[in-house]
Amino acid sequence: MAETLRAQLATKGELRDTRDELRTEIQDVKGELRAEIQDAKTELRGDIQAAKEDLRTEMSIGFAELRSYIDFSYGSLRDDLRRHFDLTAESFRSDFRNLYDWTFATTTNLATRVEALEKRDTGGVPGR
Repeated sequence: MAETLRAQLATKGELRDTRDELRTEIQDVKGELRAEIQDAKTELRGDIQAAKEDLRTEMSIGFAELRSYIDFSYGSLRDDLRRHFDLTAESFRSDFRNLYDWTFATTTNLATRVEALEKRDTGGVPGR
């Protein structure tokens, strides 16, 4: 029975050979994994670079659209303010014209009344 068991068990030499084969196989797998990891790393860097370029392009388009919208809004606001101030200035001109006319009419009318009162009180002789 011991002989049968010994025949089934591997010898030290066979174990060394198996160990060396496993080490070689592990080294081969390790090299393959490193190569695949390097390939994946390179591929990911390329994908990231492409995504970055796409994002830059998209952002520059978005900024250009935003810039044109701001220019349009600014122009529209400027035109609205110009119109508002033109109307306000015209309104002030009209109000001051009316005020001048009223003041002139009142002053002229007052002068006429004062002269009429003076003529009445002095009997029509000026300077008396």
